[in-house]
Amino acid sequence: MPEVIVRTRKIAPGTDIHKSLKLVDPARRSKVLRFSQPEAAALSLAAGILLAEVCAECLSLSPDEIRIAEDAQGKPYVIGAEDFFYSLTHTRGSASIAYGDVPCGIDGEWIRYRAGDIRVIDRCLTADEKAYILGDHDAYCEDCAERFFRIWTMKESMVKQSGEGIRKRLSSYDTDPVCMTGDGGRLVFREFRQDDLMLTVCVPKGVSVSTYEGAKE
Repeated sequence: MPEVIVRTRKIAPGTDIHKSLKLVDPARRSKVLRFSQPEAAALSLAAGILLAEVCAECLSLSPDEIRIAEDAQGKPYVIGAEDFFYSLTHTRGSASIAYGDVPCGIDGEWIRYRAGDIRVIDRCLTADEKAYILGDHDAYCEDCAERFFRIWTMKESMVKQSGEGIRKRLSSYDTDPVCMTGDGGRLVFREFRQDDLMLTVCVPKGVSVSTYEGAKE
């Protein structure tokens, strides 16, 4: 059975990015140095380190040997390893990677209530998804936040899995948060939690997903 693996790296406050630049590929080094905010630079660096570690283990590539390109859909891949797939995500204090021998997507978000998210719900989600989020409530409230981020990470991971990015409206992506499926059952989602960090992985039906380093289903 095809398999996708998930890894997560936590980011220590005050990380000295310059000492770790040698651990990532050349393109990532340039990207990290373009950030003006230290936290954003540290997040990008952590994602690059995860990718470099995986490339070393799976492809026997050193950081300097890693070259990244994009396919016709804009999905990144490692040149010379077109049958190796990966997806990256990072959010406050944490970076994660999903990788394997099939297209995959991953998104991570911290669960928190923000009243303004109702505008996102109205603009980007379907009527069924909105009904799932609200449940028995008449309006979006703190009790709805976990369901909102479940839908949101499903959508984002689905976009990354397809590689279509912003080419399609998020509301056009079909998700079923009860069955944890998408695109009419062709895709499946696996959700992992690290405290209030929600990680969602999107893979084709029939693919197993495994993780470690503290994540729990």
